[in-house]
Amino acid sequence: MKYLVYNAQNDPALVFARQFYIAQWFRDCSREVEKITEAEEKAKRSNQDPEELAEELERNQDTLQDAENRKLFLLEQVNSKVGVFANFKPSPSKLDYESALLVTRYLASNRPFSQSFDIYLTQVGNLW
Repeated sequence: MKYLVYNAQNDPALVFARQFYIAQWFRDCSREVEKITEAEEKAKRSNQDPEELAEELERNQDTLQDAENRKLFLLEQVNSKVGVFANFKPSPSKLDYESALLVTRYLASNRPFSQSFDIYLTQVGNLW
């Protein structure tokens, strides 16, 4: 994030990249909350030992709280416009452009869309 904020003054695409990644992370947190909520509802309906159920609900509450804290942090990041940092130059990131590109590619490769798209391209390539 520091790299994107630091270099967004020179490249407007980095502003959009920053917002995109924040939105992706926010969506991931929201999905995590939905999955935990669904799991809790299933556990309540099942014939599970009350003590085990209580322990599982407590763990889920901790995870939900962590997810909510991450969502709040991400919302703060969205609200802090990059333009606010126009006069502020943080210390340069230890990542250079090539390293940041490599990290971005790695993170993108772990996204489900990227993985399914690779499979699709492989299947299209096999047709030729």
